[in-house]
Amino acid sequence: MQQIPMHNNPQSDTAPLVKIRGLKTQFFTEDGIVKAVDDVDLDIHSNRTLCILGESGSGKSIMARSILRIVDNPGRIVEGSIHYRSADGREVDLAKERHGSRLLRDVRGQDISMIFQEPMSSLGPITKIGQQIVETIRLHRNVTKAEAKAEAIHLLDRVGIPRPAERFEAYPFELSGGMRQRAMIAMALSCQPRLLIADEPTTALDVTTQAQILDLIAELKQERQMGVMLITHDMGVVAEVAEDVAVMYSGKIVERGDVYSVFENPKHPYTKALLASAPRLGGIRRRRLPDIRELLPPGYMNNPANLSPDARLEGHKVAEIAPAEPKTHNEEDRILEVKNLNVHFPIGGGVFSKSTDVVKACDEISFDVYRGETFGIVGESGSGKTSLSRAIMRILDPTSGEVLFHRKAKPTVDLTQANKSELRDVWRDMRMVFQDPQSSLNPRLRVIDLVGQCLQKAESLGRRDLQARVSDLLVQAGLKTEFLLRYPGAFSGGQRQRLGIARALATNPELVIADEAVSALDVSIQAQMLNLLQDLQDEFDLTYLFITHDLSVVKHICDRVAVMYQGKIVELTTRDELFANPKHPYTKKLLAAVPNPDPRMRKAS
Repeated sequence: MQQIPMHNNPQSDTAPLVKIRGLKTQFFTEDGIVKAVDDVDLDIHSNRTLCILGESGSGKSIMARSILRIVDNPGRIVEGSIHYRSADGREVDLAKERHGSRLLRDVRGQDISMIFQEPMSSLGPITKIGQQIVETIRLHRNVTKAEAKAEAIHLLDRVGIPRPAERFEAYPFELSGGMRQRAMIAMALSCQPRLLIADEPTTALDVTTQAQILDLIAELKQERQMGVMLITHDMGVVAEVAEDVAVMYSGKIVERGDVYSVFENPKHPYTKALLASAPRLGGIRRRRLPDIRELLPPGYMNNPANLSPDARLEGHKVAEIAPAEPKTHNEEDRILEVKNLNVHFPIGGGVFSKSTDVVKACDEISFDVYRGETFGIVGESGSGKTSLSRAIMRILDPTSGEVLFHRKAKPTVDLTQANKSELRDVWRDMRMVFQDPQSSLNPRLRVIDLVGQCLQKAESLGRRDLQARVSDLLVQAGLKTEFLLRYPGAFSGGQRQRLGIARALATNPELVIADEAVSALDVSIQAQMLNLLQDLQDEFDLTYLFITHDLSVVKHICDRVAVMYQGKIVELTTRDELFANPKHPYTKKLLAAVPNPDPRMRKAS
């Protein structure tokens, strides 16, 4: 049995809320047995937050689902125990309970609640948000409809949803991704659980909303003596909220202990590599982020079970870049000019009446982007970032203003006035990489057709030439040529994002708009994506318009940054000046909300 590095745990002598021993969850597929959770031992305590760290595919989410017995077929628990200690002190082994038993139904939601990463897959699409919370409350608590409604509105308010009484009547599709996530958190907290399992609950949220949600969870944890198991890839979040940390790789726990010991004295090579690959706000900017595959000893990725925890990391030097002098730009270097751009959405009114108000998603936006640079746009959910990117691409029609696109060998075009034929031509030179590549990839098309259709629209190619070109694009994006005949469902999240990048490069664009292109990726895959984007920029002389809510990513990849707040640009400056000397109060608030990946620097609660 592999030795697991352990650190001192002050809770080791107290009875845990959940005690997992020898847990094995396996998937029985046509290609063989997948050991998703492989002999895991873990304790979760009341009034403590246990953070589970690890890359995509390490088994974190399957372990969480195993606790609630909601693992999808063809997966099942084949061995081990999950002892849950109820409020009256009795212990029950959830692993031995039959599916559909009354005890499991009572435990789910009432005693143990789970916040899922993607709320749209967990919220009913045709039932109002408020009604879904009310139903959950009344299922597990003896309250009236009116009491349940009042509690639901109170919870929506506590998770930071503005105008909660109005949002109570909204359907999920009427809310932004961040709002849906907050509604999902409200639902999970509605039955006052003794254990809250949160699977990447703040991945889609901006730093200010994330801080609000994490503060709320910490407050409720203390109020109710609630145990929290938080699955995350954000080192800053772990350092900010965790008392205990467990690191997973390939279905196994490879290290566990209290947060200070794990962060300050990691013993396992994988833990060290994971901590080293995180982008940070502090320190000198590095040219490339460390790639976890390069940091680990040879052979580890293929066979981690044979690696001793005492194995040393291979030497790995990372070039650092001192703060640069601000670049000077000439007018002829401009590739994009945005002038007084407005995107307004009418609200209120009806079929036979005029709208009563307007939402100014973008309000008099002006900026220039210069050839070869990475221009960042940062702001919280609802600040107007995505509306701005879609208006620039003319996916969304702006209300007024100009968007001038200066191409190398073609006439300048004002995208706000372009007709369909002109837009088709522009979209060869200006491409977009989306946050969620899965929703933008047709699941019925193979890779050769997904990427090839972009090429075919730009130029007519025979099948053999098309296959050769798509193969080259896959290699450029860090994928294998044997993936040509695969469907999107066969790829991991990181691979799908590379596929999205390959599609964006298919027409040899001059400008690429990346809308939250790395926000949903774990830290190691994120580092690979950011390094890839920089390599491609150098190789193909690309210009990036990079939209993100992650300021550590901004620090790493951007040259200049515009900060958006309530539809306006409130600060526009160089990257180094933004972090060294922020001027606007909102910029200062954003920077203050970023969790520091150092538990000794956590904010006072």
